[in-house]
Amino acid sequence: MAGSFYPAEAGELKKLLEECFFASPLGPQGKKSISPSFLGGMVPHAGYIYSGPCAAHFYSGLQREIGSVILLGVDHRGMGAKAALSPADCWETPLGRVQVDRELAGLLESEVGFLKRDERPHRHEHSIEVQLPFLQTVLGDFTFLPISLSHLSEEECR
Repeated sequence: MAGSFYPAEAGELKKLLEECFFASPLGPQGKKSISPSFLGGMVPHAGYIYSGPCAAHFYSGLQREIGSVILLGVDHRGMGAKAALSPADCWETPLGRVQVDRELAGLLESEVGFLKRDERPHRHEHSIEVQLPFLQTVLGDFTFLPISLSHLSEEECR
């Protein structure tokens, strides 16, 4: 999604992220917008020019001690498993690679029957990938677990 939803060049991406966090009147302007004790939140996944400052409010509250992040993203195309773990070992943005937490993936896969390893929902989807540069900026080194969701029943959501 680099080059479409956010800049493909690392320097340009860093500059845009800095604007989202510090310069935009719609962003947190260097302040922590949420309590550091929160456990999760919903973040927009549009192009950074539309939603970057709003997303920066959420990410400004993250603490650097976080080791692994679970990212739930919508599968806009509805292809593949309705709850899909990425089988990739890492994802890459212009800011570098981020390792997928394989241990956590295995644990969740063994506990949640409808959660499957399937690359198809992740292949052309932006909802998870656009979060990574924000996380790379705030957390530095971390692992993550990308889960793409589509057409879940109310019961499955519990």
